[in-house]
Amino acid sequence: MVLVALVLGFFLFREYLQQNQAEQQVVSQMQEQSQQMNAEIRAVQQEITDKEKELEDIQKTPYIFLCFSGNDSQLMSTIYPLMNQYGYRGTLILKAGQLPGEGEQAVTAEEANTLLASGWDIALGGPAGEVLGAGTIGDAHAKVEGAGYGTSQAFFFDKGDYSDAKGQIYPQIEELGYRYTCPIATREGSFTTRYSPLQGDILECQNLSIRQGQETVEPILDQAVAKRMPLALSDYSTDGTWQMKAEDPQPDYGALFELLNQMQGQGSLVVGTFQDYTKHMAEYENQVAQKQAEIQQFTAEKQKEIDAIKEKYQ
Repeated sequence: MVLVALVLGFFLFREYLQQNQAEQQVVSQMQEQSQQMNAEIRAVQQEITDKEKELEDIQKTPYIFLCFSGNDSQLMSTIYPLMNQYGYRGTLILKAGQLPGEGEQAVTAEEANTLLASGWDIALGGPAGEVLGAGTIGDAHAKVEGAGYGTSQAFFFDKGDYSDAKGQIYPQIEELGYRYTCPIATREGSFTTRYSPLQGDILECQNLSIRQGQETVEPILDQAVAKRMPLALSDYSTDGTWQMKAEDPQPDYGALFELLNQMQGQGSLVVGTFQDYTKHMAEYENQVAQKQAEIQQFTAEKQKEIDAIKEKYQ
């Protein structure tokens, strides 16, 4: 009896071992298939991740606006010919309410037309208090546009006017379709270009006076490049006003333009006008939209691959 029980126990134990081994093989096989499935899915997901990274390659180009006041007596004799040598186009800033040849404007109507014909654009600016006291921005805008000088897209604040006057000026320029303002930074050594907290679609582009000297300009240029945002370099006085004095330092435009030319040649920045920048941003946004659509389609196709992989291992 004992022997029969032992033999029966042996066979039952052997059957248990065989069954357990078979179950372990099934579990092992399932784990192996699961690992294989996950590996194949991860490979496809990595393709999606790599594709999404292509969007990071489309970046904004740091942009430099060269801006000169209509009352700068050196504009046509020195600055404009030198800029032509480098193929640069700039922005002519007119004191709001004054056309070329009027008031303090040293640039004549004929000279202004020469600038515009060569690809320059127009901006308005000046002491905001005087502008608002003499009439609306719309009046000044209509006067410039009606005289055939084109449509301004930017307004330059004089130093100290920005914080007090932007609440009055912004609603007017937004209605006119302006996209840019150029306040002077409170601290010249700090890069401050940003989109306005007051009107998010208006770019507050820092206006840096070239008359501050190369040692001030170069660090701000580097910051603009690092943040991939625009910077306006202007001929404003060291006081940040339209009133240029004979004793104001005269910038070394040749050295500045050569520096910009070198940086542009390296792909670090682009020099252009506000109108050029508007077109540039439209192209950038179009590239982003096209890439996003491409990634979306790619992801949808890869998701089908993932679904097929899951189905294969079910």
